[in-house]
Amino acid sequence: MRFQQGRWSEDRIIHGINDTSDYRAVPYGMSRVYVESDEETIDEYWEKYSQIETYGKRPDIIVFRRPIYETIKSELSEDPTLMKEDEWEPLVKQSLCAIEAENSLWRAAKMPDKDLKLPLPRKSNIIAPNIWVKEEDVERLLSWQRIYNKPVYVVQVFYDLAYAARLENILNKVKRIEESKQGSLRDAEMRRQGLIIATQKYTDSRTGVSEQKEVYRLHPATAIPFGSLSHEPTLELKVLESKSGKIMPYVHFSGGGLTLTKEILSEWSQL
Repeated sequence: MRFQQGRWSEDRIIHGINDTSDYRAVPYGMSRVYVESDEETIDEYWEKYSQIETYGKRPDIIVFRRPIYETIKSELSEDPTLMKEDEWEPLVKQSLCAIEAENSLWRAAKMPDKDLKLPLPRKSNIIAPNIWVKEEDVERLLSWQRIYNKPVYVVQVFYDLAYAARLENILNKVKRIEESKQGSLRDAEMRRQGLIIATQKYTDSRTGVSEQKEVYRLHPATAIPFGSLSHEPTLELKVLESKSGKIMPYVHFSGGGLTLTKEILSEWSQL
């Protein structure tokens, strides 16, 4: 179910970028676009992918300026995510940036704290279309970024909107918060930065084991509007059945057009 949600969000980002006149997007990191939904295929794919990931964590998507893409597209395989790093390296060096895609099953426009301004108010539970970054992913993404010296954007896709932020900007905020003292001063700095450091319970999609992980939640007041859905996705009821016979119904997302904003296109034009 989580792979299907990730697949939908990556699809929306890729198609939205490819609908522009100036940019093209290619799957790069562990794919939720090409992987089929049955458990055996995902396991087989993961085994192949783990053998070729070399530098930290590959971001999900690589973005090229269109003229560059036209010159390198013949070098891409049918599934670019399974290309070895020595095949990718000369191509990544010609790229514009990378994207780490995240997904949230919320209608962002209806979230009550969407339009808050900085500093954020004292509130125990701010309900807004935040960008989420797991602390455990940070060092691995930075390892990749150090090798290629390309900016990494985290893009959070909601049912109707998407927001983006550069990873380095998020981490600069984290650094300022960590430098403040504990208690009320730390809380005040988080509100000033528009970023909340918290712990969140996650269940591993492959093992089923739950654990607490540190996360960074960036409020949209300090993010870049990335896109809006020009038409809504189609929702379909599907069912997964485990090898032991457990039935798991879920909602499958497909379609829905993402139109990129002038804000992100302007930012990319200056890279």
